[in-house]
Amino acid sequence: MMWSTDIAGAVATLAYVNPPENRIPFDSLIELSACLRAIAKDDGIKLVVLRSGVSGYFSLGASLADVQALANGQEPSAPFHSWVDVLLQLEHLPQPTIAMIEGQAASGGCELALACMFRVGTRAASFAFREVARGAMPGAGATQRLPRLVGTAHAAKIILTSCLVDATEAHRIGLLDAVLPDGEAALEQWFDAIRAMPRAGLVAAKRAIVEGSTLPLRDGLRLEQRLFLDLVRRSSEPGQKVERLHQ
Repeated sequence: MMWSTDIAGAVATLAYVNPPENRIPFDSLIELSACLRAIAKDDGIKLVVLRSGVSGYFSLGASLADVQALANGQEPSAPFHSWVDVLLQLEHLPQPTIAMIEGQAASGGCELALACMFRVGTRAASFAFREVARGAMPGAGATQRLPRLVGTAHAAKIILTSCLVDATEAHRIGLLDAVLPDGEAALEQWFDAIRAMPRAGLVAAKRAIVEGSTLPLRDGLRLEQRLFLDLVRRSSEPGQKVERLHQ
């Protein structure tokens, strides 16, 4: 298995290991999908961290063998639509997700990180979309998620020039939410504020943000109201819980 899940307290860490460059065979996405389904059903998990188990790399993207199979009109190790399906599953996971990037992320590796709610990295983190330089284009969400995250101008420059984006620049344009010192303590300190929140509120608020961002404003407001009322009505002491939100 290339994906492993470690649960410590309310945090699930999904680690991916496929040396030397942590490339992603299409069939490993089926394995990731199974991990995500199990996490989604676990009411004890508040937060999910995705990271690499290979030093120096988050992931350089799709398996070259699978890409070559597509180019030759052959069947890859799993259907190509697995990329879109599983990254949507990751994006809509009930719990907030953090991609921890401690090395190179390229192409499909970047697209995996873009499907997470947050991205944090060390100073060794870097990003690149190499497809256009090779006469192709991204095919697993970059042309849609990256402009929504950093704006059309920044996204166009990154994708159309296949340039390398280091950690400092990624943080400046909003591709990284934070640049952290090396070590587990810095990561845990960064997500402590999220981990401390009640799970029900985290899950509902994340759903409102992720689903609402694709809706017209009026429909997004209706979704927010419905989720808010569901939380209040499910609480045994709704007045007390709502009051605490305003203290």
